[in-house]
Amino acid sequence: MERVKGITLDSFPDYIGKRFGKGEVAAFASALSPEAGKVIRNGPVKSTWYSRAIYFEILASFAQRYGGDSPSRLIRDLSAFAAERDLKGIYRFFLKFGYPGFVLGQSAVLWKNYFEGGTLEVVVKEKTHMVVRLVDEIYLPYTCDLIIGYGERATTLSGGKDVKLIHPLCKHRGGPYCDFEVSWA
Repeated sequence: MERVKGITLDSFPDYIGKRFGKGEVAAFASALSPEAGKVIRNGPVKSTWYSRAIYFEILASFAQRYGGDSPSRLIRDLSAFAAERDLKGIYRFFLKFGYPGFVLGQSAVLWKNYFEGGTLEVVVKEKTHMVVRLVDEIYLPYTCDLIIGYGERATTLSGGKDVKLIHPLCKHRGGPYCDFEVSWA
């Protein structure tokens, strides 16, 4: 079974607590299966691998419970929150290079550290433009929103101005894979 690293799940309880109140973390956890609820209630162990089923349950339930008319916007905001925390915390050394291409170029390496299965690869790398491709058979459409939110915030934090991220090809819209095109000044 393909798995995700606990650090991937770590943003959910933090974001819910900050945005909706600490009590809402317990309420969200109680609406999940016992296994997923425990991850949210206790916080995931960042270095532990969890099943993708738990990850997908948490992600889909989060979008449904808090997303209202725009779950994509909520997921992107959650992911930008994670990027802010990660790139000012555990990965702060990435920002020292001051170049969005470096930070975005690490996405393929980081994917392997946090997700079993699927491939995230840089297919175009230019001075102010990159294309990152996700090839995976079993992820949720919300995964695209996570990549967009994280990518936009990471690009800005690493010095990019006028950041634009588009998603022209999507597996969930009939494409063979998902492409994410990022440009900046």
